[in-house]
Amino acid sequence: MAYFNIESFKTQYFLVFSALNLLRVVNTFDGAVNMIGGSIVMTALAWNVTKYIRKYLNREYLPSSKKAVLITGSDKGLGHDLAVKLNEQGFRVYATVMDINNPIIDKLMTGSRYENLMNVKKMDVTNEEEVNKVAKEVSDELVANEESLWAVINTVEVQEFGHFDWSQFSMYEKIFDVNTFGTVRVIRAFLPLLRKSKGRIVNVESIAGRLTLPKLTAYCMSKHANQAFNDALRRELYEWDIKVSTVEMAFDRKAGQLSTQNKFSRSVNKQWAMTPDYIKDFYGINYLDQIKIEKLTQIFQNNLDETMDNLVDAVRSPDPAIRYTPYTTIKAKVWANLAQMVPTEWLDKYYYSTEKDSPKPTTPSNSSTTETTSSESSTTLPTSDTTITTPTNTTATSDLQKPKTL
Repeated sequence: MAYFNIESFKTQYFLVFSALNLLRVVNTFDGAVNMIGGSIVMTALAWNVTKYIRKYLNREYLPSSKKAVLITGSDKGLGHDLAVKLNEQGFRVYATVMDINNPIIDKLMTGSRYENLMNVKKMDVTNEEEVNKVAKEVSDELVANEESLWAVINTVEVQEFGHFDWSQFSMYEKIFDVNTFGTVRVIRAFLPLLRKSKGRIVNVESIAGRLTLPKLTAYCMSKHANQAFNDALRRELYEWDIKVSTVEMAFDRKAGQLSTQNKFSRSVNKQWAMTPDYIKDFYGINYLDQIKIEKLTQIFQNNLDETMDNLVDAVRSPDPAIRYTPYTTIKAKVWANLAQMVPTEWLDKYYYSTEKDSPKPTTPSNSSTTETTSSESSTTLPTSDTTITTPTNTTATSDLQKPKTL
Protein backbone atom coordinates (compact mmCIF):
# COMPACT_ATOMS: atom_id res chain seq x y z
CA MET A 1 0.00 0.00 0.00
CA ALA A 2 1.64 3.15 -1.21
CA TYR A 3 -0.41 5.16 1.25
CA PHE A 4 1.70 3.98 4.16
CA ASN A 5 5.03 5.49 3.23
CA ILE A 6 7.32 8.11 4.67
CA GLU A 7 5.79 10.97 2.70
CA SER A 8 2.28 10.32 4.06
CA PHE A 9 3.17 10.30 7.75
CA LYS A 10 1.55 13.66 8.43
CA THR A 11 -1.70 12.52 6.81
CA GLN A 12 -1.70 9.28 8.80
CA TYR A 13 -0.95 11.16 12.00
CA PHE A 14 -3.81 13.60 11.42
CA LEU A 15 -6.29 10.77 10.86
CA VAL A 16 -5.21 8.90 13.99
CA PHE A 17 -5.22 12.09 16.05
CA SER A 18 -8.72 12.97 14.86
CA ALA A 19 -10.05 9.48 15.61
CA LEU A 20 -8.64 9.48 19.13
CA ASN A 21 -10.05 12.91 19.87
CA LEU A 22 -13.46 11.79 18.59
CA LEU A 23 -13.39 8.85 21.01
CA ARG A 24 -12.40 11.19 23.78
CA VAL A 25 -15.36 13.51 23.15
CA VAL A 26 -17.88 10.70 22.76
CA ASN A 27 -16.79 8.83 25.88
CA THR A 28 -15.88 11.91 27.93
CA PHE A 29 -12.35 10.59 28.17
CA ASP A 30 -11.19 13.92 29.58
CA GLY A 31 -12.50 13.37 33.07
CA ALA A 32 -10.75 15.79 35.36
CA VAL A 33 -8.26 16.69 32.65
CA ASN A 34 -9.07 19.93 30.87
CA MET A 35 -9.24 20.22 27.09
CA ILE A 36 -5.67 21.49 26.69
CA GLY A 37 -4.18 18.77 28.85
CA GLY A 38 -6.24 16.13 27.08
CA SER A 39 -5.10 17.37 23.69
CA ILE A 40 -1.45 17.13 24.72
CA VAL A 41 -1.98 13.54 25.86
CA MET A 42 -3.81 12.71 22.64
CA THR A 43 -1.06 14.29 20.55
CA ALA A 44 1.59 12.08 22.12
CA LEU A 45 -0.65 9.01 21.93
CA ALA A 46 -1.54 9.62 18.29
CA TRP A 47 2.12 10.05 17.41
CA ASN A 48 3.07 6.70 18.93
CA VAL A 49 0.06 4.85 17.55
CA THR A 50 0.85 6.13 14.05
CA LYS A 51 4.47 5.00 14.34
CA TYR A 52 3.28 1.59 15.54
CA ILE A 53 0.97 1.23 12.53
CA ARG A 54 3.72 2.17 10.12
CA LYS A 55 6.38 0.03 11.74
CA TYR A 56 4.57 -3.20 12.60
CA LEU A 57 1.41 -3.47 10.54
CA ASN A 58 2.81 -2.41 7.21
CA ARG A 59 6.59 -2.81 7.34
CA GLU A 60 8.23 -1.98 4.04
CA TYR A 61 11.99 -2.08 3.75
CA LEU A 62 14.08 -0.04 1.38
CA PRO A 63 15.88 -1.99 -1.38
CA SER A 64 19.47 -3.11 -0.85
CA SER A 65 20.59 -3.13 -4.48
CA LYS A 66 23.69 -1.04 -5.21
CA LYS A 67 24.03 -0.16 -1.53
CA ALA A 68 26.95 -0.86 0.80
CA VAL A 69 27.22 -0.90 4.59
CA LEU A 70 30.30 -0.66 6.79
CA ILE A 71 30.34 -2.50 10.12
CA THR A 72 33.01 -2.12 12.79
CA GLY A 73 33.86 -4.99 15.13
CA SER A 74 32.94 -7.69 12.60
CA ASP A 75 35.50 -10.15 13.96
CA LYS A 76 33.23 -11.32 16.77
CA GLY A 77 29.76 -11.43 18.21
CA LEU A 78 27.18 -8.90 17.15
CA GLY A 79 29.25 -7.29 14.38
CA HIS A 80 30.02 -10.66 12.80
CA ASP A 81 26.37 -11.81 12.87
CA LEU A 82 25.14 -8.51 11.45
CA ALA A 83 27.66 -8.67 8.60
CA VAL A 84 26.36 -12.11 7.59
CA LYS A 85 22.72 -10.98 7.97
CA LEU A 86 23.02 -7.88 5.80
CA ASN A 87 25.03 -9.81 3.20
CA GLU A 88 22.13 -12.27 2.98
CA GLN A 89 19.83 -9.36 2.23
CA GLY A 90 21.91 -8.21 -0.74
CA PHE A 91 24.05 -5.41 0.71
CA ARG A 92 27.71 -5.10 -0.11
CA VAL A 93 29.25 -5.44 3.34
CA TYR A 94 32.53 -3.89 4.42
CA ALA A 95 33.30 -5.87 7.56
CA THR A 96 36.13 -4.25 9.51
CA VAL A 97 38.26 -6.30 11.91
CA MET A 98 41.20 -5.73 14.23
CA ASP A 99 43.18 -8.79 13.09
CA ILE A 100 42.99 -9.79 9.43
CA ASN A 101 44.46 -13.21 10.36
CA ASN A 102 41.65 -14.02 12.78
CA PRO A 103 40.21 -17.48 11.91
CA ILE A 104 36.70 -16.00 12.05
CA ILE A 105 37.48 -14.13 8.82
CA ASP A 106 37.21 -17.42 6.92
CA LYS A 107 33.78 -17.96 8.47
CA LEU A 108 32.73 -14.51 7.29
CA MET A 109 33.62 -15.38 3.72
CA THR A 110 32.53 -19.01 3.55
CA GLY A 111 29.39 -18.36 5.60
CA SER A 112 28.22 -15.54 3.37
CA ARG A 113 25.40 -15.98 0.90
CA TYR A 114 27.04 -13.62 -1.57
CA GLU A 115 30.81 -13.98 -1.22
CA ASN A 116 31.41 -11.39 -3.93
CA LEU A 117 29.60 -8.82 -1.77
CA MET A 118 31.56 -9.55 1.43
CA ASN A 119 34.67 -7.37 1.84
CA VAL A 120 36.85 -7.71 4.94
CA LYS A 121 39.05 -4.75 5.90
CA LYS A 122 41.58 -4.42 8.70
CA MET A 123 40.72 -1.28 10.65
CA ASP A 124 41.69 -0.30 14.17
CA VAL A 125 39.21 2.38 15.26
CA THR A 126 41.85 3.91 17.55
CA ASN A 127 44.19 4.51 14.59
CA GLU A 128 43.04 7.58 12.65
CA GLU A 129 45.49 7.00 9.81
CA GLU A 130 44.21 3.46 9.32
CA VAL A 131 40.56 4.58 9.47
CA ASN A 132 41.17 7.26 6.82
CA LYS A 133 43.02 4.74 4.66
CA VAL A 134 40.06 2.35 4.71
CA ALA A 135 37.66 5.22 3.97
CA LYS A 136 39.68 6.07 0.84
CA GLU A 137 39.72 2.41 -0.28
CA VAL A 138 35.98 2.05 0.23
CA SER A 139 35.30 5.28 -1.67
CA ASP A 140 37.36 4.13 -4.65
CA GLU A 141 35.71 0.70 -4.71
CA LEU A 142 32.22 2.17 -4.53
CA VAL A 143 32.93 4.40 -7.50
CA ALA A 144 34.25 1.42 -9.47
CA ASN A 145 31.16 -0.63 -8.63
CA GLU A 146 28.76 2.29 -9.14
CA GLU A 147 27.43 1.85 -5.61
CA SER A 148 26.87 4.12 -2.60
CA LEU A 149 27.63 3.79 1.09
CA TRP A 150 24.20 3.55 2.69
CA ALA A 151 25.02 2.90 6.36
CA VAL A 152 27.82 2.91 8.92
CA ILE A 153 27.17 0.64 11.90
CA ASN A 154 29.48 0.94 14.92
CA THR A 155 29.43 -2.18 17.11
CA VAL A 156 32.96 -2.29 18.53
CA GLU A 157 33.46 -1.59 22.24
CA VAL A 158 35.48 -2.57 25.32
CA GLN A 159 34.15 -2.98 28.85
CA GLU A 160 35.81 -3.43 32.23
CA PHE A 161 34.37 -3.97 35.72
CA GLY A 162 35.94 -2.80 38.96
CA HIS A 163 36.03 0.19 41.30
CA PHE A 164 36.98 3.54 39.79
CA ASP A 165 40.36 3.69 41.58
CA TRP A 166 41.43 0.19 40.54
CA SER A 167 43.80 -0.63 37.69
CA GLN A 168 45.77 2.16 35.98
CA PHE A 169 44.61 5.40 34.38
CA SER A 170 45.47 3.89 31.01
CA MET A 171 42.34 1.74 31.39
CA TYR A 172 40.19 4.89 31.20
CA GLU A 173 42.10 6.06 28.14
CA LYS A 174 41.66 2.72 26.38
CA ILE A 175 37.90 2.57 27.00
CA PHE A 176 37.33 6.11 25.77
CA ASP A 177 39.66 5.67 22.81
CA VAL A 178 37.65 2.68 21.57
CA ASN A 179 34.09 3.36 22.72
CA THR A 180 33.85 7.11 22.21
CA PHE A 181 36.70 8.50 20.13
CA GLY A 182 36.71 5.40 17.93
CA THR A 183 33.07 6.03 17.01
CA VAL A 184 33.84 9.69 16.27
CA ARG A 185 36.84 8.79 14.08
CA VAL A 186 34.86 6.34 11.98
CA ILE A 187 31.89 8.65 11.43
CA ARG A 188 34.07 11.64 10.54
CA ALA A 189 35.99 9.56 8.00
CA PHE A 190 32.93 8.10 6.24
CA LEU A 191 30.56 11.07 6.58
CA PRO A 192 31.32 12.51 3.09
CA LEU A 193 30.08 9.23 1.56
CA LEU A 194 26.94 9.26 3.70
CA ARG A 195 26.18 12.84 2.69
CA LYS A 196 26.11 11.72 -0.94
CA SER A 197 23.75 8.82 -0.27
CA LYS A 198 21.66 10.49 2.48
CA GLY A 199 22.14 7.27 4.37
CA ARG A 200 22.20 6.02 7.94
CA ILE A 201 24.37 5.96 11.03
CA VAL A 202 23.61 3.19 13.53
CA ASN A 203 25.53 3.14 16.80
CA VAL A 204 25.24 0.18 19.14
CA GLU A 205 25.24 1.66 22.63
CA SER A 206 24.25 0.56 26.13
CA ILE A 207 21.76 1.23 28.90
CA ALA A 208 24.93 2.28 30.75
CA GLY A 209 24.63 5.53 28.81
CA ARG A 210 21.51 6.34 30.83
CA LEU A 211 22.00 4.38 34.07
CA THR A 212 25.30 4.67 35.93
CA LEU A 213 26.36 1.68 38.00
CA PRO A 214 29.17 1.40 40.55
CA LYS A 215 32.03 -0.88 39.49
CA LEU A 216 31.40 0.09 35.85
CA THR A 217 32.54 3.70 36.03
CA ALA A 218 34.76 4.13 32.97
CA TYR A 219 32.38 2.21 30.72
CA CYS A 220 29.36 4.23 31.90
CA MET A 221 31.29 7.47 31.38
CA SER A 222 32.11 6.53 27.78
CA LYS A 223 28.51 5.53 27.04
CA HIS A 224 27.10 8.73 28.54
CA ALA A 225 29.45 10.64 26.25
CA ASN A 226 28.20 8.59 23.32
CA GLN A 227 24.57 9.39 24.13
CA ALA A 228 25.38 13.10 23.96
CA PHE A 229 27.30 12.55 20.72
CA ASN A 230 24.39 10.65 19.15
CA ASP A 231 21.90 13.37 20.09
CA ALA A 232 24.14 16.09 18.65
CA LEU A 233 24.90 14.03 15.54
CA ARG A 234 21.22 13.37 14.85
CA ARG A 235 20.35 17.06 15.10
CA GLU A 236 23.33 18.33 13.13
CA LEU A 237 22.86 15.85 10.27
CA TYR A 238 19.12 16.48 9.94
CA GLU A 239 19.80 19.07 7.22
CA TRP A 240 21.56 16.39 5.12
CA ASP A 241 18.69 13.94 5.63
CA ILE A 242 21.02 11.45 7.35
CA LYS A 243 19.19 9.45 10.00
CA VAL A 244 20.95 8.47 13.23
CA SER A 245 19.73 5.57 15.37
CA THR A 246 21.04 3.91 18.51
CA VAL A 247 20.47 0.30 19.51
CA GLU A 248 20.68 0.31 23.29
CA MET A 249 22.00 -2.98 24.61
CA ALA A 250 22.09 -4.31 28.16
CA PHE A 251 25.21 -4.13 30.32
CA ASP A 252 26.54 -7.31 28.72
CA ARG A 253 25.74 -8.02 25.08
CA LYS A 254 25.68 -11.79 25.50
CA ALA A 255 22.49 -13.46 26.64
CA GLY A 256 22.15 -14.92 30.12
CA GLN A 257 23.17 -14.05 33.66
CA LEU A 258 25.92 -16.70 33.68
CA SER A 259 27.71 -14.94 30.83
CA THR A 260 27.51 -11.61 32.65
CA GLN A 261 28.78 -13.11 35.91
CA ASN A 262 31.71 -14.84 34.19
CA LYS A 263 32.70 -11.66 32.40
CA PHE A 264 32.45 -9.73 35.66
CA SER A 265 34.72 -12.19 37.47
CA ARG A 266 37.37 -12.16 34.75
CA SER A 267 37.38 -8.39 34.54
CA VAL A 268 37.58 -7.62 38.28
CA ASN A 269 40.43 -10.10 38.68
CA LYS A 270 42.34 -8.44 35.85
CA GLN A 271 41.75 -4.91 37.17
CA TRP A 272 42.65 -5.94 40.73
CA ALA A 273 45.93 -7.43 39.55
CA MET A 274 46.93 -4.07 38.01
CA THR A 275 45.91 -2.06 41.08
CA PRO A 276 48.73 -0.58 43.21
CA ASP A 277 49.23 -2.21 46.60
CA TYR A 278 48.54 0.94 48.57
CA ILE A 279 45.01 1.05 47.05
CA LYS A 280 44.46 -2.66 47.67
CA ASP A 281 45.19 -2.01 51.34
CA PHE A 282 42.06 0.15 51.56
CA TYR A 283 39.89 -2.74 50.44
CA GLY A 284 41.51 -5.63 52.28
CA ILE A 285 42.87 -8.97 51.17
CA ASN A 286 39.50 -10.76 51.24
CA TYR A 287 37.55 -8.10 49.35
CA LEU A 288 38.15 -9.53 45.89
CA ASP A 289 36.82 -12.97 46.86
CA GLN A 290 33.53 -11.50 48.10
CA ILE A 291 32.81 -8.75 45.58
CA LYS A 292 29.51 -9.14 43.74
CA ILE A 293 28.12 -7.90 40.46
CA GLU A 294 25.46 -5.19 40.63
CA LYS A 295 21.97 -6.72 40.90
CA LEU A 296 20.62 -4.24 38.37
CA THR A 297 22.68 -5.83 35.60
CA GLN A 298 20.61 -8.99 36.06
CA ILE A 299 17.41 -7.12 35.19
CA PHE A 300 18.80 -6.01 31.85
CA GLN A 301 19.45 -8.95 29.55
CA ASN A 302 19.45 -8.81 25.76
CA ASN A 303 16.98 -10.43 23.41
CA LEU A 304 19.48 -11.24 20.68
CA ASP A 305 16.84 -12.00 18.04
CA GLU A 306 15.14 -8.67 18.66
CA THR A 307 18.55 -6.99 18.63
CA MET A 308 19.26 -8.27 15.13
CA ASP A 309 15.77 -7.25 13.94
CA ASN A 310 16.33 -3.77 15.39
CA LEU A 311 19.66 -3.38 13.60
CA VAL A 312 18.17 -4.43 10.28
CA ASP A 313 15.22 -2.08 10.84
CA ALA A 314 17.58 0.83 11.60
CA VAL A 315 19.38 0.20 8.30
CA ARG A 316 16.42 -0.57 6.03
CA SER A 317 13.28 1.08 7.43
CA PRO A 318 12.01 4.23 5.67
CA ASP A 319 11.36 5.65 9.13
CA PRO A 320 13.85 4.14 11.63
CA ALA A 321 13.47 4.69 15.36
CA ILE A 322 15.78 7.05 17.20
CA ARG A 323 16.40 4.49 19.95
CA TYR A 324 15.86 0.73 20.03
CA THR A 325 15.81 -1.14 23.36
CA PRO A 326 16.00 -4.91 22.72
CA TYR A 327 15.73 -6.05 26.33
CA THR A 328 14.26 -9.44 27.22
CA THR A 329 11.51 -8.23 29.57
CA ILE A 330 8.94 -5.46 29.89
CA LYS A 331 10.34 -4.89 33.39
CA ALA A 332 13.69 -3.86 31.93
CA LYS A 333 12.06 -1.48 29.43
CA VAL A 334 9.99 0.14 32.19
CA TRP A 335 13.07 0.40 34.44
CA ALA A 336 15.08 2.10 31.70
CA ASN A 337 12.48 4.84 31.23
CA LEU A 338 11.43 5.16 34.87
CA ALA A 339 15.03 5.71 35.97
CA GLN A 340 15.12 8.88 33.89
CA MET A 341 12.17 10.38 35.76
CA VAL A 342 12.63 9.50 39.43
CA PRO A 343 14.74 11.72 41.72
CA THR A 344 18.44 10.93 41.75
CA GLU A 345 18.29 10.43 45.51
CA TRP A 346 15.86 7.53 44.99
CA LEU A 347 18.24 5.82 42.59
CA ASP A 348 21.09 6.30 45.06
CA LYS A 349 18.98 4.73 47.82
CA TYR A 350 18.23 1.78 45.58
CA TYR A 351 21.90 1.25 44.80
CA TYR A 352 22.78 1.46 48.49
CA SER A 353 20.11 -1.13 49.32
CA THR A 354 21.55 -3.59 46.80
CA GLU A 355 24.98 -3.20 48.40
CA LYS A 356 23.95 -4.21 51.94
CA ASP A 357 25.42 -7.68 51.58
CA SER A 358 28.55 -6.55 49.74
CA PRO A 359 31.96 -6.81 51.41
CA LYS A 360 33.12 -3.69 53.21
CA PRO A 361 36.56 -2.14 52.69
CA THR A 362 39.00 -2.38 55.59
CA THR A 363 41.35 0.15 57.14
CA PRO A 364 44.85 -0.06 55.63
CA SER A 365 47.57 -1.24 57.98
CA ASN A 366 50.15 1.24 59.24
CA SER A 367 53.06 -0.73 57.85
CA SER A 368 51.76 -0.92 54.30
CA THR A 369 50.76 2.70 53.99
CA THR A 370 53.41 4.84 55.64
CA GLU A 371 56.80 4.81 57.22
CA THR A 372 57.09 7.36 60.01
CA THR A 373 60.35 8.84 61.31
CA SER A 374 60.76 10.72 64.57
CA SER A 375 59.71 14.11 63.20
CA GLU A 376 58.93 13.79 59.49
CA SER A 377 57.78 11.09 57.06
CA SER A 378 56.99 10.59 53.40
CA THR A 379 54.05 8.82 51.76
CA THR A 380 54.85 7.08 48.50
CA LEU A 381 51.95 6.73 46.08
CA PRO A 382 52.79 4.60 43.03
CA THR A 383 51.33 5.56 39.68
CA SER A 384 51.44 4.03 36.23
CA ASP A 385 54.49 6.05 35.20
CA THR A 386 56.44 7.40 38.16
CA THR A 387 56.66 7.31 41.93
CA ILE A 388 55.72 10.61 43.54
CA THR A 389 57.07 11.19 47.03
CA THR A 390 55.24 13.88 48.97
CA PRO A 391 56.65 15.10 52.28
CA THR A 392 54.06 15.13 55.04
CA ASN A 393 54.02 15.61 58.77
CA THR A 394 52.97 13.02 61.34
CA THR A 395 49.51 14.53 61.73
CA ALA A 396 48.76 14.30 58.01
CA THR A 397 50.00 10.73 57.94
CA SER A 398 47.68 9.86 60.80
CA ASP A 399 44.77 11.28 58.84
CA LEU A 400 45.58 8.97 55.94
CA GLN A 401 45.20 5.98 58.27
CA LYS A 402 41.63 6.83 59.24
CA PRO A 403 38.96 4.50 57.83
CA LYS A 404 37.47 5.62 54.54
CA THR A 405 33.79 5.38 53.75
CA LEU A 406 33.49 4.00 50.23
